[in-house]
Amino acid sequence: MADYKQSDVVGTQWNRAYRVLIQNPLGGIPSVAFSEELAINLGSNTITQPSRTLVAGFSPTGEIQLINPETGDLLNSTMSHSELYVALHSLYIQLAKERDDANTST
Repeated sequence: MADYKQSDVVGTQWNRAYRVLIQNPLGGIPSVAFSEELAINLGSNTITQPSRTLVAGFSPTGEIQLINPETGDLLNSTMSHSELYVALHSLYIQLAKERDDANTST
């Protein structure tokens, strides 16, 4: 039996991270988990489907090769896991203080 209203389609597909979960357990090793999805563009419609999860622990000596998110080109620099940890900690403290200041002024 033929599929109802079957038609051929042309499009593109790619993998992307759609969610990042950072865990910082008290007394444990911080880790990051990237939830991936398959994105399928069919011209006027994009469909996404969850696929896999990548998990890695932070390492004091680990390095990240930086990549331009617009072009995918490798940048001529790296960032250590420790620098990323400091940046995330700083963002958390900044946002928490902004929230607390807003709550104090109301």
